[in-house]
Amino acid sequence: MKGVVLAGGLGTRLYPLTYATKVMYHGAMKRREIDLDVVRQKYYIDCLSQDQIAKQLNVSQWVISNRINVAGLERLSRTRKLNPRKYSINHYAFDHLNGKTSWLLGWMASDGFVRPNSRLGLKVAAKDRDIVLKFKQHLSHSGPIYNKVQRLESMKKDYKLVSIEVSSSRIAQKMADFGIIPNKSLVLTYPLLIARSDENIERSFIRGVFEGDGSILIEKERSLLFQIVGTYKLCLGVQQALIRYVKVGETKLTNNIRGRNHYALRYRGRYQVLKIVNWIYKNAGKNVLNRKYSKYLELKRKFS
Repeated sequence: MKGVVLAGGLGTRLYPLTYATKVMYHGAMKRREIDLDVVRQKYYIDCLSQDQIAKQLNVSQWVISNRINVAGLERLSRTRKLNPRKYSINHYAFDHLNGKTSWLLGWMASDGFVRPNSRLGLKVAAKDRDIVLKFKQHLSHSGPIYNKVQRLESMKKDYKLVSIEVSSSRIAQKMADFGIIPNKSLVLTYPLLIARSDENIERSFIRGVFEGDGSILIEKERSLLFQIVGTYKLCLGVQQALIRYVKVGETKLTNNIRGRNHYALRYRGRYQVLKIVNWIYKNAGKNVLNRKYSKYLELKRKFS
């Protein structure tokens, strides 16, 4: 281990040159400081090893390891890069905000995931395979779509799922710009970049959120219930957009799970619900989940 030997009354000791250790080095006091944000970027986003980061920053690997430990960062497996499978992907697929990308961002906010190593993707019920195909097509991704079975022990039932997972530090960073980060489910907010955009961008984003984490239910035969679930700030942002563009009233957000940041935005009444979903699917084109769009058309015919 590289260090500096200091002699004192208690004997000779070796002090490592860490990011926060002051030592006498060649007659001058030195302080080795490593920016934690730089370490995060290189370790999680750029997928560099600790040794590679150390060489770039001109410090020892021990210094980087110590910085990760002290900051309480999650260590990645040393074998994560062995035998990687290479697939083509358009790393610039989310560089421009438009109707399609904002819709897919809404899906990522609801049913998407981002991992610390820049891997990200979408996982949905097998019956909604079409959204995964559309996501794959938008990314120009040459990799596979995965079919999985997930066991829900509380209900003693197996669920068929379909998913896509890709690797792109550029797209992962774009997702982070919209607050779509690892472990987003309890911290996600309504993206400021979406709120500051035009009506079509907001509508497309909300459509993706609704198709992933929303529903329309029939109540008492002739009444309808519209709902979206998510964090408090996400639901609040959706509500503010609906008030602004659809002219609905303000409703109280319901805390679904006590003690957790999990809320529901709900609107009731045939007229009000149809008004909302008519706006959501206005000028949607092909940027829809087939199952939800068909359900919308069915309810529109029945309740209009």
